[in-house]
Amino acid sequence: MYSQLVKSQEQAICHLFIHCCYKSGEFTEQELDVIAAKFVELGLQHELNFKEELKHYNSYLPMIHAEENYLQYLVSLVLPANELALYSHCLELCISDSLIDAAEESFLHKLGEVLVISDEDQALMQKLFIQRHLVFTQKYF
Repeated sequence: MYSQLVKSQEQAICHLFIHCCYKSGEFTEQELDVIAAKFVELGLQHELNFKEELKHYNSYLPMIHAEENYLQYLVSLVLPANELALYSHCLELCISDSLIDAAEESFLHKLGEVLVISDEDQALMQKLFIQRHLVFTQKYF
């Protein structure tokens, strides 16, 4: 089903990043800015139009009934050689609004399973990113 919706590695990365931030049920302006910055940081703007990809994602979002299958498909297109790096980018996007809610926690766990990252490694990465985010926002260690 998803093979007709997302067709390239670049598109899969973009849609995964969008999906990371949509776990709360809506996009904040800050989240969109962070996704757009990540889009440019990884050079995806040369291959894709972010606004068009956001519209495309929203058009098929109601068809995502089994998130695990969706994540498995996206990851199969990305073919990450560095799964911890991909997980960390998604984690960074999830905490961009300063918190990880239950839906984001569930998403991160599912993504970790798809990427075959242990629960211990996931927990350590979450703790690290939360502390880094706190240091960045509160300006103290």
